[in-house]
Amino acid sequence: MKPLQLNVLNFPVYIAPTFWLLAGVIGMLYSNTPMTGAGISANLGPIFIYGVAVFLSILVHELGHALAWRRYGHAPQILLHGMGGRTSVQVARDRMPGPKQRLVVTLAGPGFGLALGLSIVGLTQGLSMMGLWPDMPLLSDFAMAMIWINIGWSIFNMVPLLPLDGGHAVEAAVSWAGKDGRKVALWVSVLSAAGFLALAATSGDLFFALIAFMFGGQSVRELATSYQATRDKPLFQELQRDFELIRLGDAQKADAFRAAARDFTSRSSLPQWTATIAVMWMDVAMNQGEVDDAAEAFLRLPQGANPPEAMLRRLLADLRSDGSPDAYAKAADRAHALTGDARYTLDGARAHMRTGELAEAAGLLLEAIEGGATNLWQVEHDEEFEPLVSSDVWEELKAEVRDMAR
Repeated sequence: MKPLQLNVLNFPVYIAPTFWLLAGVIGMLYSNTPMTGAGISANLGPIFIYGVAVFLSILVHELGHALAWRRYGHAPQILLHGMGGRTSVQVARDRMPGPKQRLVVTLAGPGFGLALGLSIVGLTQGLSMMGLWPDMPLLSDFAMAMIWINIGWSIFNMVPLLPLDGGHAVEAAVSWAGKDGRKVALWVSVLSAAGFLALAATSGDLFFALIAFMFGGQSVRELATSYQATRDKPLFQELQRDFELIRLGDAQKADAFRAAARDFTSRSSLPQWTATIAVMWMDVAMNQGEVDDAAEAFLRLPQGANPPEAMLRRLLADLRSDGSPDAYAKAADRAHALTGDARYTLDGARAHMRTGELAEAAGLLLEAIEGGATNLWQVEHDEEFEPLVSSDVWEELKAEVRDMAR
């Protein structure tokens, strides 16, 4: 289902279907509605009132961020989703905001929410003192919900825990002071998460534990990645330099490069760097004629990373002519899984013929035929598939192809 699109103060606002679920759940919690059909039916009014309060409160919060971005000449957009809201902006490299601007943008969201909540407190208290506040329970519930959500969420959102605004404020403030804001903010987030765990342990409230593990876990993982990048950067840069020297003709470095690349890709958990080194390793190994080693490099590529098309075609062609059956089969299966290209499916079928796995070869052949990479006549006259053609599996394959053509 597509998000609902609105225009508020000339900002595009997208509301994902999951946001309405969030608003409904919070509405049920605020109205103490039992999680039953009868309970929901009996409390539709309060649920609706609280749901509207959630929508308006989160929208005002995000409008605070958006107006601050506009103040600095950018054109943001707002997305309301199942975890709250997000204001995003595409910024050209030469117009990247400085830490002072980022601090103002960050504080504007909770600032708007806090101002709205306090304004409603003042309005309701003033009208009540003058005897002008109407005796309407739903209106009173709505006002109370707006007060609690805006003031409560604004205060909670300023906790120095990434990705809350408080965590981003710490990052921007420390960066403004000329330090490594991101690293400081991550450590502060970890300490804040530890505080939430302590609250969970003393109060028995699982909400605090959930916040600690969900948000604190992100900071711990990012810190681990940051420290690993610091550890791996010297070897990564050395491998890049050696690769350029090898390409310029220094073949003596090739063997040492392949060994170092194997070590790097086996221990690094940085996908982009691992992919870069694995592709370099593939190139060096193929140019040395070490096709099985090139296949190992290809298999070290992280999930979702693809080598250049020409390199992959060359690897499979080299494996078909000079590689071991096992290396050919594994590389062809990985190429098929990565790309879905019927040509690689046909390579996989050839590779499994070499390993004697006729059933696997037949299954891949069926996919290759369906994808247009070959046909029954070509397979029947291909020497590599002769053991399959002379087996019982061949008749089953032909029957499946005929069924597929109907």
